[in-house]
Amino acid sequence: MGTFKELGLCDSRIEALSRQQITVPTDIQIEGYPIVRNQQDIWLSAPTGSGKTLAYLLPLLAGIDLSTTDLQVAILSPTQELAVQIHDCIRALESSTTPSVRSQLLIGNASALRQKEKLKKKPHLVVGTLGRMLELGRTRKLKLHACRSVVIDEADNLLADDRIADVEAFIKMAPRDRQLIFTSATQKGGAFGIAESIGKDVQWRAARSSQAQAPAIEHSYVETRYHNKGSSLTATSSVTEA
Repeated sequence: MGTFKELGLCDSRIEALSRQQITVPTDIQIEGYPIVRNQQDIWLSAPTGSGKTLAYLLPLLAGIDLSTTDLQVAILSPTQELAVQIHDCIRALESSTTPSVRSQLLIGNASALRQKEKLKKKPHLVVGTLGRMLELGRTRKLKLHACRSVVIDEADNLLADDRIADVEAFIKMAPRDRQLIFTSATQKGGAFGIAESIGKDVQWRAARSSQAQAPAIEHSYVETRYHNKGSSLTATSSVTEA
């Protein structure tokens, strides 16, 4: 299968991808699509920039039942920034789909009260940070009784010793037969063994190194407070350009 049409995507999502200059599925998307679509547990391993997010989003969005108001998919992110990126990706894919999947972003450092109000609109899918999602789940504001799929993005991070108990607590709020999807940019290691212990017949799928699309990027970071991120980024950009 070499096209999104052959994978089974609807025309509106193919058009949404085309507007982002995405016209051909990557190796990890081709490998992962049928497994995710068939509700099987899977670990998607591929380098940064190779399309892991779309590898699980495309089949999950295709499988959501729009005739019900049940929450069906929950995506856990280790950081607020990644959660925002994933949610933006969902919104871009659903921009021209009618009816569209209702999604909600749930992260810390945002109004919990406002998020609780938005959950009353019955999203089909939620994406957010582990702490906020677990908090909302424990207070029954986030109801996972009908959740069919739980994604643990950057699983090497979320399955670390200091987080695994919270991840397992969240997963237990979903039905026993829920699907688990793990992603990482690393090769098979100790975290995969943890995934096997909490999942069911977790299938390992890795992108071929020859198809890795990660650009050569020089990484750096600036320490700053959360509310100063915008001004710090602007200042850093000005120095870099100079």
